[in-house]
Amino acid sequence: MQIRMNISPDAIDAIPSWQPPEGYALRKIQQNDEERLAELLAGATAEWAQNPFDLPHMQEYLDCPERRHGSYVVEHGGELVASCFATQRAEFCPAWGVLDYVCVRPGHRGKDLGFGVCVSVLRYFRSRGYKAVSLLTLDVTADNRRLAAIKTYLKLGFLPEQTEENAAVCEDIYRELGWPLPVVWWGGVAAFQCSCK
Repeated sequence: MQIRMNISPDAIDAIPSWQPPEGYALRKIQQNDEERLAELLAGATAEWAQNPFDLPHMQEYLDCPERRHGSYVVEHGGELVASCFATQRAEFCPAWGVLDYVCVRPGHRGKDLGFGVCVSVLRYFRSRGYKAVSLLTLDVTADNRRLAAIKTYLKLGFLPEQTEENAAVCEDIYRELGWPLPVVWWGGVAAFQCSCK
């Protein structure tokens, strides 16, 4: 089961500034990053290893203005070690932003690099006037609750959308994280759904 989480513009405005640790550099993606991005994503998690992360697919994936201009990476010693991609969720009007493929390379985790790339993409969306930003977690299972990722998203100000399927699971995750209960659910979806004319 994946959990959809959303964040409002006010919550984005409240996120504290972030500076990369010494030896790490935060930057927007650049031309010629495609091959290193494909390698980063292919090695980030077993779930993504099945995806066709190669140079042609990465070039095609980045053939979108929001991804090309709003996505961020962290670099360390010439190696890309974290990423977050900006995508448009066009079924809402006005459009929402989406955080895609948030990842940190093993060996560089625990340094808040995921937080840093997410903050940068969220601020990009805010500067572009997006009314909300969403994400989908990787599959949450009994064996893998995605605690580190979900803790990062909660620290940023994301709130989960409540469903019959995820209500008890989110409560358990909050308990495991030591996050304050009751779960605060996202309540703003209906306010942004409308038909574009």
